[in-house]
Amino acid sequence: MPGAVFLEGEKVNLRTIEEEDIEFLRDGINNPEIREFLTARKPVNLEQEKEFFQDIISNQKDIHLAICIEEKIIGIVSLEEVEDEIRVAKIGIWIETNHHGKVMEQK
Repeated sequence: MPGAVFLEGEKVNLRTIEEEDIEFLRDGINNPEIREFLTARKPVNLEQEKEFFQDIISNQKDIHLAICIEEKIIGIVSLEEVEDEIRVAKIGIWIETNHHGKVMEQK
């Protein structure tokens, strides 16, 4: 599995987002069924997604993790505007549409 594992479950792992995930990220953002619920409202090309990737790896405040099943990335979970002192953050999650409605982890 590429990337450092942040949290390991029985079926699902959360790991760091890596450069090889960029095309997956772009495809997810460009999927109208996913994009409908994101703050990003317009399609992006590969170069734009590479810029986003550089932004997230250089940002020390927010946390962005790949959601993986059997080492395959299926989505993203993000904690943004993290306030460590009071332990709050905005959370965002998107998962490939072919995994919608499936129970993946109970914890």
